[in-house]
Amino acid sequence: MASRMAGAMQVINTSKRTGTPFMVTSAYEYLKEVEVAHLRMKEIGEITGYEARNTGTNILMYGLHGLWFALKIIGLDVERIGCRSTNPAARSIAPLEHRRDGKTFYGTMHQSSFKGIMTSVRAYGANGDVEVTCQDDGRPWYRDQFTYLEMLYAIEKMILTHKSPETNEYVESKMRIFLSMMNSVYENDGDMVEVASLPESWDSGFPLFFITPYPKEVVDKYKRILKK
Repeated sequence: MASRMAGAMQVINTSKRTGTPFMVTSAYEYLKEVEVAHLRMKEIGEITGYEARNTGTNILMYGLHGLWFALKIIGLDVERIGCRSTNPAARSIAPLEHRRDGKTFYGTMHQSSFKGIMTSVRAYGANGDVEVTCQDDGRPWYRDQFTYLEMLYAIEKMILTHKSPETNEYVESKMRIFLSMMNSVYENDGDMVEVASLPESWDSGFPLFFITPYPKEVVDKYKRILKK
């Protein structure tokens, strides 16, 4: 959506002013496993912690998928987030601090190469625990058939109804959490970042450690346009 919150808010405020619907999403937010998790988590009571896994090699390209999948299940009440990595293009671990009903609980998101696993969440509660995993079973077209289809339905519904699938507030919150994770790994050596205090003007810039197939002149042009 944007590499800084100031840019994200331009889109959000334009949507509010003009009544134009828009989507900022990961297909993982529409996986059937999200609904399965919501149903099963009713049995575990008050959440005491959770672990999330996400398969990917670059935080900026793939990190938001596992993060937003987890947030869709657990909730957006993240006060602080960090991200520890020696190479954001390889693997990382992100601790998340939630604040709910006056209590604090923690989660972690592990990003690495997990064989056969796209993403997963294991949540712990006062009455037990539950794990939901989205697997890639290796069948041809598996991801196209079972990963993207529900998101495409949501896009079609938005076009037909002229309504955004998520509120502006929800989009703003998940963007702040994601960019705070970027800020932690890029600027703060992995230390926890206060989501509410993320500077609006902080720009993650062109993805660090990102290997692009585009020629240098195209990348330089892109950077000049962003700077303007």
